[in-house]
Amino acid sequence: LRKSRIARALARPVFERARVVTAVSRELAGWVQNAVGRFVSPAHIQPMPVDTAAYPWTSGGGGAVVVARLVAQKRVHLAIESIAFLASCGHDLPLTVVGEGPERAALERLVSRLGITPFVQFVGAVPPAGIAEYLAHADVMIFPAQGEGFGLAAAEALMAGVPVVGCWDGGGVVDVVPEAGGGRLTLPSPEAISDAILDLLHDPDHRELTRLVGESWRARLAPA
Repeated sequence: LRKSRIARALARPVFERARVVTAVSRELAGWVQNAVGRFVSPAHIQPMPVDTAAYPWTSGGGGAVVVARLVAQKRVHLAIESIAFLASCGHDLPLTVVGEGPERAALERLVSRLGITPFVQFVGAVPPAGIAEYLAHADVMIFPAQGEGFGLAAAEALMAGVPVVGCWDGGGVVDVVPEAGGGRLTLPSPEAISDAILDLLHDPDHRELTRLVGESWRARLAPA
C-alpha cells in the first residue's frame, strides 16, 4: 500500500466495499487511510490475540535479546553496534539474536569486524514456544526495527516482563513500548540505544514497572 500504485489501485475497491476494516495498530490504520482513503476508527484498532498463559516471567541474567527476521527493515545491525559501543565503555552485555533471514551472513561479519564475537550469539529461527524460553532469561529486548505495523515481538517481551528499547521511527511499536518504566524509546543510533539500555537497567524499579505493563498487555491480548 505504501510503495506500489498497482497495490493501491487493487486495494481501493476492496476497502471501499468492506463493511468493517480493522487494523492491528494506529500505524497500520494510517497506512490504509493514506493509501486508499478509508478511515479506520479507533474502535476497530485491535492487535491480534496472543496466548501468553504459558509465558514465565523473566528471571533475567541472560543479557539482551533481539527477536526478528534478519532483514534490512529490522535494523538488527543497530543492536549489534550498540553492544559494541557498550563494550567499548566497559559494559559487557551479551546479545542473543533469535531469527533467520538473508541479512544473517552480513550481521555475522559485522560482529566479527567489531570484535564482539564472544558477546553475540545467533540461534536462528525457533518455534514460538522457543521464543518464550529465550525471553524467560532476558534482561532487555532491543527492538531497533523501522516502520513496524505493530511490533508483536516487543509486546511478547513485555508480557514476559522483559523491558524493551525501541526507536521513535519504529511505526506501530511506538504504541507498544512505554517511554519510561518498562521501556525506552530513542533515536536509531548505537549511542542513543546504548544510553537507553543503561538508563533502563540502572532503574531499580524497572522490573516491577515492566511487569505491570506486561500484565496490562496480557489482559488486552488474551484470546478471550
